[in-house]
Amino acid sequence: MATPPRYLQKDSFYHVYNRGNRKQNIFLQPRDYSRFLERMRDYKDEFGVSVLSYCLMTNHFHFLVKQETELPITFFMLRLGTSYAKYFNIKYGEVGSLFQGRFKAKIIETDEYLLHLSR
Repeated sequence: MATPPRYLQKDSFYHVYNRGNRKQNIFLQPRDYSRFLERMRDYKDEFGVSVLSYCLMTNHFHFLVKQETELPITFFMLRLGTSYAKYFNIKYGEVGSLFQGRFKAKIIETDEYLLHLSR
């Protein structure tokens, strides 16, 4: 069954998150966090995404992002997820999917939700 398309809007804010496959840890050492953030910084400009805040936990992550262009954040997240999964699998001798399915993206439609996420 095909994955339904996402319709993401330019100039909108989103809560983006994902976790490790089977809730496994995706960050095992301090260098892993650094690598993930380095790639995030590289790709955000390339794909026209502003990252307002983030939270990296051992087995998942959260971003508060703004889609600045017509190019959907899907491309940013695909590049980031693929790049980090390759790094992780090579470093730790793993194979297969690192993340549990595709990322989730909830549009932020209220100031209260935006404030809550930014904490």
